[in-house]
Order: sequence, then C-alpha cells, then structure tokens
Amino acid sequence: MAQERRYPTFGEVRFSVLRHFEARRFAYAAALLRDAEPPEPFGLDLGAPSQRELDADPQPWLEAADELGRGIAEARLSHTAVTRADPATGTPMELPAALVGLTPEDVSRLSGPFSATMSRLNAHARAFRPYGPFSAGETEELLCLSECWDREEVALLLEVANWFLANDPTGLTARQLPIDGLGSKWLDDRDRRHCVLLLTHRRSLGLSERERVWQWRLLDPEWTADPGHPRFAFALSGDAPWEPPYEPRTVVVSENRDSMEAFPLSVPGAVCLWGQGATAPRALDDLPWLAAAERVYYWGDIDAAGLEIADRFVAACEARGVAVRTLAMDGGTYRRFSRFGVDVDEGTHRAARLNHLSGADRILYKRLCSKDCPGPRRVEQEKVPYEWVLSQMAETGGPAVQQAADDGTAGTAGTAGSGEPDRRGATGTTVTVRLSPEQSELVSDAARAASMGVEAYVRAMALEAADGWE
Repeated sequence: MAQERRYPTFGEVRFSVLRHFEARRFAYAAALLRDAEPPEPFGLDLGAPSQRELDADPQPWLEAADELGRGIAEARLSHTAVTRADPATGTPMELPAALVGLTPEDVSRLSGPFSATMSRLNAHARAFRPYGPFSAGETEELLCLSECWDREEVALLLEVANWFLANDPTGLTARQLPIDGLGSKWLDDRDRRHCVLLLTHRRSLGLSERERVWQWRLLDPEWTADPGHPRFAFALSGDAPWEPPYEPRTVVVSENRDSMEAFPLSVPGAVCLWGQGATAPRALDDLPWLAAAERVYYWGDIDAAGLEIADRFVAACEARGVAVRTLAMDGGTYRRFSRFGVDVDEGTHRAARLNHLSGADRILYKRLCSKDCPGPRRVEQEKVPYEWVLSQMAETGGPAVQQAADDGTAGTAGTAGSGEPDRRGATGTTVTVRLSPEQSELVSDAARAASMGVEAYVRAMALEAADGWE
C-alpha cells in the first residue's frame, strides 16, 4: 500500500537543512581558508501537492502549507511557490514549493549551536590562512582537528607553529621548547602535533625523543609462587626487545603506575604493563610480545583524557590486527564508583571524535565533556576495586582468576588502588561484610544518591537510561 503524500512539517524541514549543512560545515570553512569558491547553495524540494491531490483532500494540505509557510517566513529562508486553485472558490493561491539558495548564514538563524560552530570554524580558517597554501585534504584536517578549540587554544597553536618556522629544534625535546604558556605535555597530544606539522609544512618536528622505559608486573600465580622469581620487569625503548619469562596470553595496559604495581598476582599467563598515559600506543613498537597476546585490555581513568588515550591505543592495536578492548572504563563502572569521583576542569570544548571506542564508551565520553554532566568528571582508576576489574575480564572472555594466597601481595580488597578501605573494629580486627550483587547495587546507588543529592541523582539516572550507558 503506497504511503499517503503530505507536506513535511517545518520541524522536519529544519532537521533536513541542518543535517545537510552540518555534514558540509568543513567544506564551507575550507573554502574561506583557501580563498576558493564555496559549495553551491542548497535547495530542498518541499513536495507541493498537485491540483488533483489538493482537490481530493484539501484540508490537510492547506493546514500544513500554512504551518510550513509561517516557519519559512519567520526564518527568512528563500523559497519558491507553486500556484494552485483554491478547491472551495477556484481562486489562485500560492503554496510553498522549495527552499532555494540557502547558505550557512541563512541556516545560522535556524540553530544557535550551528551558528556558533560556523563562527568558530570561520575564525579558525581566517587564523590559519596566512600559513597556506594547503591542499583540500590538509585544510579539512586542520579544521576538523581544531573544531572544538577556543580562541586561546588556537592562539597557542599559532605561537608554537611560529616558533618552529623561526627556530631549529635540534637537540630539544617537546618539554624543553622555550615558548611562553606551553605546558610540558602540550605536544604529547597527537592532534596538536599534527596541526603544527600542517601549519609548518613539515614531515617531522625534528624534536629529540626521550628514551622510554617500560615496566610491567608478572601476574601468573604459578610464576610468582616461587620467591626467587621477580615480579616486575623493565625494558628501554632502544634496547633489544626483552620478553617476559612466559608467553603472555593476556596483557592489561594500565594508564597509571600505581594500578600496575598493585595488580593482583592471580591471572594465569598475564602481565600488566604500565602504559604511561599517552605513550601507550608506542608500546606496540617497543614490545613485540604485546601484539602477540590473545587478549589485550586498556585500563585507565574514567575521564575525557583517559577515554581519548584509550581511543588512540585501540586505534593503534586495530591497525596491527590486535584484538583489544577497554577494561573498567564503561558507564556501569562510572555509575558504581562515581562516589569516589572528582570534578576537574574539563570544558565542553575538549570533546573530540572518538572513532575506535564502542558506542557506549563514546556516549559516556560525551556526557563527561558536557557542561550538564550530572556527576563527577573523573573517576580515577586507582579507586576502582580489583575485584571489579577482574570480574569484567572474566565477563569478556578473559582468563579465570585464581585465588591468590593471602600474603599481602594479592591486591584484593583493602590494598592500594582497591577503592575499598578496610573496615576495622575497635580492636583493630578486620570486619568483612559480604553482600549479594543485588545488595551491592543498592548500597552503591544509595551512596551515590547521598553524595550527589537526590535531585542530581535522579537526573543522572534518567540521562543514563535515555543514553543506554550500560
């Protein structure tokens, strides 16, 4: 059965127009940057009725045409009309036919956020223009990477580019550059470094790289049961690859050192590598045995920066055909342990495109970057109990965890990084309370509500349910 034709509502028209221009926002800004012709103005057919359709059922068409016409007039959008005879009187009348000649300036009246985005991109285009010429691909890369940056961030980028254009960086590391306002880790960010390369038209910045020192903890209980066996191993990036004493079947790459050093010695055939934050993807080059593991996990802080690092590590693994997934960095972990979270200055401008994480992880990332984030913006990985981490490994097909001997090295509840302090009585003895999973969930939710306030907690729960965090 054919679907009955009708006019679109103005809301549907607005959505179609915004979708078209948002998909082409870089092309419009790129034209400004390269002093090229902008894309052709956009037009949209509105599907006006034929005279026969209007005569057959005039009321819905006329009511829809009136609503559509009011919206077009209020937004001051250029359009064309068709002439039809009024079914009741035969008098000629005009009905909306198509939107024509629309530009980003026209569309900015439809959406404040789109207007702000185009203003920012155009400002970036004007700032980058003196550093050209750029190819079309380079132009869109520059604009895409810097889309969410504010004026101060772009100004610092240009200062760095100007320094490289005027100076020889030979012998300096990224942290030694004598540039006012440049943080020691600023160039550790892959996107910033690539923007500098594009603006300076260089293949490499020519900086000296610090030698990387890799450290990992051997987790196999059979290996660590022998007091003569070392529990840690080290390797320098410039040395011949040093391999663990057993073939690692599971590798956990930890963003932070404390979490690596206290990881439970109870995972057969596994090692936990200190990924050193943003340096983690380089481990694939320095440690060939990492890429040969059956399972690789990345575990870091649940915050914007941690998820960005995870995305880059996952991308590096995928490029080498290595199976990888994040560990204890999902919405469920965030919800359960948000009572340990802290607020940090993670402005909404930092939201980036994470193309390699799961959809649920990207939803969590956007929520943490949002100005309306209902909870803390960071849950540090050191606060997440190892029991939770190990259970997530098991749920995702990881190795069965053996119960380690209680010799103070197992890394179970109460150890550094567990996130669960000991509960001791007046005599100093440890009081252990065992709860079912359902009871634990209730206790966790009650604690979260108490720490956030009931109103914020209810709002957070509603957001999570709508976004499908878990």
